[in-house]
Amino acid sequence: MLPAFVYAECVPHICQDVHVQRLYPNTTGLIYVATTGDETKLDCSPVSGEYLSFNLSEPAGDVFYSTLLAAQIADRKVSIRIANGSDGCNVQYITHDKQ
Repeated sequence: MLPAFVYAECVPHICQDVHVQRLYPNTTGLIYVATTGDETKLDCSPVSGEYLSFNLSEPAGDVFYSTLLAAQIADRKVSIRIANGSDGCNVQYITHDKQ
């Protein structure tokens, strides 16, 4: 039996099973997120061609940030759903499963 391999991938609506490569907080409260996936495959316009984004002032902004930071520190994978067609690839939700 061959082992199953899971590859990190971005498709039009989600970057699935990716590592958080960079968290980039901005003084305006905007947070930029780079992953190990190819954000250009998403149905949105990534900031500088590589960043997803969300604002800390959004209702779940602090939860998004803490989830991504915990995943980055623990070297764990996440899946990040974006708003299709959004300028800046706005994050809609994040899943962080036990691995």
